[in-house]
Amino acid sequence: MGFYQLLKNGNHRLIDVKQCIVNVNSENNQMNVNLADYIPFAKSFDFEFSKDQVVNVFEVKPQLETNYKVATGNNNLESRALQGGQVRGFK
Repeated sequence: MGFYQLLKNGNHRLIDVKQCIVNVNSENNQMNVNLADYIPFAKSFDFEFSKDQVVNVFEVKPQLETNYKVATGNNNLESRALQGGQVRGFK
C-alpha cells in the first residue's frame, strides 16, 4: 500500500510503500492491520513496478488514507504523488 505515480510508460512507482500485516484473532473476533516497511533493508522506499506486475489498483476509503498518513508519520506524500495524492492498494 502506498501513494503511487503512473509513469508515462504505463508502469507504476510506489512511494513510501508499506506492506499490510493482518492479524485475525478468531477467539474474540478481532482483526488488526499493521503497516511494516516493504523490503526494510532497501536504501529507498520508492519502488517501480512494471504494468504487467500489477494485479489490482483501488482507491481506499478516506479514513484509511488518513490513518495511513498518521501511522507512517508522512503527511506530505501527496506532493510526491502524481495521481492526486490518493492511497492506492497493490496486491
